[in-house]
Amino acid sequence: MSAEPRGDAHAVSAGSHAHAGEQVGLEASPDTILTLEEAASLFSVSMKTFIKLLRDEDVPARKIGREWRFSRNALIGWLGTGRSRAYSDSEQEAKRYFDALAPGYESQQDANLDAGLRKALEQHCPPPENGLSLDYGAGTGLISRWLAAGHHRVLALDVSSGMLTELNRQAAARGLFGIETRLCETGDVPVADGSVQCVYASLCLHHLPDPAETIRSFGKSLSPGGSIAILELDPHADEAYRTANHDSWSGIPRDELSAWLTDAGFAMPRIAWESSSPDGKTFYLIVSAIPV
Repeated sequence: MSAEPRGDAHAVSAGSHAHAGEQVGLEASPDTILTLEEAASLFSVSMKTFIKLLRDEDVPARKIGREWRFSRNALIGWLGTGRSRAYSDSEQEAKRYFDALAPGYESQQDANLDAGLRKALEQHCPPPENGLSLDYGAGTGLISRWLAAGHHRVLALDVSSGMLTELNRQAAARGLFGIETRLCETGDVPVADGSVQCVYASLCLHHLPDPAETIRSFGKSLSPGGSIAILELDPHADEAYRTANHDSWSGIPRDELSAWLTDAGFAMPRIAWESSSPDGKTFYLIVSAIPV
């Protein structure tokens, strides 16, 4: 926990006003009114992470005009009532959802989007001639099969055992080799530092609670000169879609994803391709590389 933020001017003494249930004669701990920046500092998280927390959780707070204000004691009390099991249950529910979806998953996908993505990857982020590519959030293997068809080695990671089972089934049916599948936990990148030459991550980051941390792991996994291609969803207001698909984010802003890449050591991220779906959602492909 970080040191208590500045804010003496906002100090509110609880004095001798005991809360219900407290012993008479005991004083409550002095409280402090915090700004948004101070509240994020109290939780030792970035402003972006704390703002997302405000959207996703029932954080004790008041908005006064355009400014957020927080009780330090209320925040600490709220933090203390949290239970990790609730988050674990949510992750398990998402895994079960994708396991059940796997057998018919590709029949529900936009064929034009898939074909356009493969063409864009060939042009803007081709796989290395020799080396290992990482297909993160591989699903049923659209990218893995494309790589294997070109006789490239690929490591396919996903949180869903059902998706990886379907990936292996489809690869075997097509006589494709060179794909290693590996189950991983949400947001984890269980590969050795510098062991891959290219990372592909298609429509998976918006499922993660902390995409920036996963991008930092991508950077560590790549060898110098290694490249990355990320397909993501632009922000949208379709809450029913977000909930049904177990998305942590309602899309990721392009400038925010670009900033995460830069912070992780990638050079000059750029938008290489974009597309849209029949329901009006837009997608973009961002590519970058680790400097040699």
